[in-house]
Amino acid sequence: MRDSIHIRASLAVLLIDDFTGKIITSPSLRVTACGGRKPVRKPEGFWVFLNLTSPETEVAVDGPCYYSERQTIALKELDSANPVVRLRLKPDRTYKLPKGTLCMTAVLPKLASLMVFNEQGSDYKKLLADYEKGSKEISLYQGGKEELEGKICCIMGKKETKECIRLGKLKDRDKGIYLLDQTLKDSYKKIGTKIYPVSYIKAQDAGEYFLPLSGGGRAEAEYICLFEQDGIIEEQKIVMKEGRGNRIRWDGPDVKKIKR
Repeated sequence: MRDSIHIRASLAVLLIDDFTGKIITSPSLRVTACGGRKPVRKPEGFWVFLNLTSPETEVAVDGPCYYSERQTIALKELDSANPVVRLRLKPDRTYKLPKGTLCMTAVLPKLASLMVFNEQGSDYKKLLADYEKGSKEISLYQGGKEELEGKICCIMGKKETKECIRLGKLKDRDKGIYLLDQTLKDSYKKIGTKIYPVSYIKAQDAGEYFLPLSGGGRAEAEYICLFEQDGIIEEQKIVMKEGRGNRIRWDGPDVKKIKR
């Protein structure tokens, strides 16, 4: 009588380039789970872990051109028929960028985060419906195949209301409906509301961090920078110039502190 071995896909990790929104298929990245477990790599970009038995696991991603990423995943909460988790990787200083891309560096303390976006650019999404305060989802119009799940954006209404949101699971691809990690703090109308992509980095350790910026396309542009530490947000508007020479300061005259 033959012994049978049951092979089960416990987790499939899909790596997304946070700057381009494209799936990363490079084999040069290293993806492991708790205990150094190695996945089966699929050519279309999936890293598949088989027969994981713990209720949760920490996935580690390391390699060239991107900052290392660590994320704890609750396996019990995944869809057993489609256990896919998308992890967004942030480009580091060795990342090859298109000529003329606006970039910046920032010195950050440990566990502080930085969000940067351009509210004057043309790189934004539009709502497909009106949404009230407390909504747990939004529908976006998007023309391309950009992967937005997990992307941090700034939603800005016609009355200059704004808040940063993280797009969660794609609930309905045809209607562009995304679940939100947190409910909306304000109401937003379909007409006049814009959703801007945010360049985001969180410092795992104190040091200097590099960010390529979305929404440029010009020799210089004004960006809103939100620095968060211990629940306090400092906001500063900075004019960025083409290239990698932009550095951020938190003691400028335009800084205003906002308690979240």
